[in-house]
Amino acid sequence: MPTPSPSSPSTPPALDLTTDSVVSHNRRVQNSARWFWWIAGLSVVNTLIHHFGGGVTFLFGLAVTQVFDGFFHSIPAASYALDIVPLGFFVLIGYFATQGQVWAFIVGGVAYLLDGAVFIAFNTWLPALFHVFVLFSIFFGLRELLHLKRLVRTADDPPV
Repeated sequence: MPTPSPSSPSTPPALDLTTDSVVSHNRRVQNSARWFWWIAGLSVVNTLIHHFGGGVTFLFGLAVTQVFDGFFHSIPAASYALDIVPLGFFVLIGYFATQGQVWAFIVGGVAYLLDGAVFIAFNTWLPALFHVFVLFSIFFGLRELLHLKRLVRTADDPPV
């Protein structure tokens, strides 16, 4: 009976258990990380709605951009310039979180928690509660990421 050669079709391909590969293919981690992009994107929409006279805002936009928009309503250029800082921050955090960076989930989550505190300070409870929902989603993605990193580390350990 012939032994299968390494190139035979019956040999399964080697699993790629690098952290980058595992994280990029994990839906829960990726979905949680993308919340940072949704936060930034819908905050941009909130800003545009505000400056064009609309009265509607998205619940999970940033409070800080709404404060800038309200305070600098008569100077839209100043409002836009200030909005770039938190929006760019969340876009970058989203990028690093999708790359499996634990620190990005933590820093982004803390920043979004602090942003939710601004809503609480203004007694705006519905957006604050939605911040809690998004923070739970981010937390579960972080938990999954840590679990995956632990699995990869265990798979890399040589057998005893």
